Amino acid sequence: MVGAIEEKARKLFDEGKSPREVFEILSKRGVKTSMNTIRAYYKAWRRGFESYYEFLKDWAKKNGFESYYGYQENIAMKRGFNGYYEYRMHLAQRQGFDNFSQYLREWVKSKGFGSFQEYCEDLAKRRGFDSYSEYQKYLADKK
Repeated sequence: MVGAIEEKARKLFDEGKSPREVFEILSKRGVKTSMNTIRAYYKAWRRGFESYYEFLKDWAKKNGFESYYGYQENIAMKRGFNGYYEYRMHLAQRQGFDNFSQYLREWVKSKGFGSFQEYCEDLAKRRGFDSYSEYQKYLADKK
């Protein structure tokens, strides 16, 4: 399952639009995204993945990681941080945010969501769950 912006981009790719054209069309429609994001979606679409998330999972496994999160943790540790959260906090502060929550709110808005909860529900649906609470239960049971 894919997120709202990715779904819009994929429909335009299916119509034969280039990443540049997709970016311009979505921007005119008021969708906040970046050219790099559209290129990433295009790469996953062109290679036949159901979503960019599926592409990242596949990439991580091919590079020796259990998950994409495992890859992110590895990068953070290599850069001298205690984990991915600490690394993200460092990036947030470097960009002028006082705390991770403030950064996260802005990040969620930049992805086209009204709230973090809305983003979480979308994330769960992209991963094949009916709700975020169902997804959280799955993660808890997995441990």
